[in-house]
Amino acid sequence: MYIHAEESNSEATPLVLSCENTWRPTRSWFRRWPLIPCYLDEWTKEDKNQEFIYKEDGKTISDVEREWKLCHQGGLMGLCDYASVTWWYTSRWFTRTATEWSYESATQTLETTKRGTKYLAKVYKVKKWQRTYMKPFSDDTAREDGKAKWRLEYCWKNF
Repeated sequence: MYIHAEESNSEATPLVLSCENTWRPTRSWFRRWPLIPCYLDEWTKEDKNQEFIYKEDGKTISDVEREWKLCHQGGLMGLCDYASVTWWYTSRWFTRTATEWSYESATQTLETTKRGTKYLAKVYKVKKWQRTYMKPFSDDTAREDGKAKWRLEYCWKNF
C-alpha cells in the first residue's frame, strides 16, 4: 500500500510517505538509534521505499524494501531496524517493541498508542522532504487537522 498525504492531492504529483536513506544504516552510530526518519516525497510507481505492508496479526506496518517496521521513536515516525537492537549498545530510550498502528478511515488518520497516550502521524507543512512527526492528542479536534490526514492506496500485484 501507499500512504498518501491527503492535502497534496491537488498537486501535479501527489506526495506519499517515504523512508529511503541508504547512508544512515552504514554509520557506526546507527546501532545506538536504529531508525530511518520518514518524510514526504513525490509518488513514484513501484518504488519499494514508498510501499508498505500492513500485518494484521501484530498490527504492524513494514516497508517493502527492507521489511523494517514503521515505528514511533522520539516524536518521529520512521523505520526501525529491530534486528540491530542490542541491550548493551542501543539507547535505553529506544523502544524495543514494534509500534501497533490503526487507521481511522472516518477521519483518515494514522494513529498509535504509547504508554497510554494516543498519537497521530502528521507533517507541519505539506511539501516535499517534510519529515513526519507523531503528535499526542486527547480529543477529536486534533483529527480535523488537514496535515494529519492520510489516504491509503492499495496496490495489487499479479504474480
